[in-house]
Amino acid sequence: IDLDPASNERAQEWIDAGTFYTAGDDGLSQPWYGRVWLNPPYGTDKGQSNQGTWAQRLIEEYEAERVTEGILLVKAALGYNWFEDLWIDWPVCFARERISFIKADGSSDGQSKQGTAFFYFGPDVKRFSQVFRQFGRVILPEVV
Repeated sequence: IDLDPASNERAQEWIDAGTFYTAGDDGLSQPWYGRVWLNPPYGTDKGQSNQGTWAQRLIEEYEAERVTEGILLVKAALGYNWFEDLWIDWPVCFARERISFIKADGSSDGQSKQGTAFFYFGPDVKRFSQVFRQFGRVILPEVV
């Protein structure tokens, strides 16, 4: 992983990205490049979903070819426009089990209250499917 744009020091014990941005760095205003792991902040900002805002940035950076591959971890939020826009166009793995999160201070945030989705941005969809099917159901976009 070259970049984790929405992270903290504790998360890097697992992610081990070459570069990571914290909330203080404002990852949305920083350059993105290479292979990206993105677990965006939840909640809203100015009435907009943070997950949708960060996902849109990942799409833009991938389409501009600054990001070569990316994995986006978000809540499985069927019924929200930002989520529907993602799963129409990008391969997704719906995690079989709810995952647990760890806060920046190292304490447990407990198990997620909702299901989780991992979206893939990149040229190796077959490998994404092979690796992630151990975690849940992989669904590929419809070819129209």
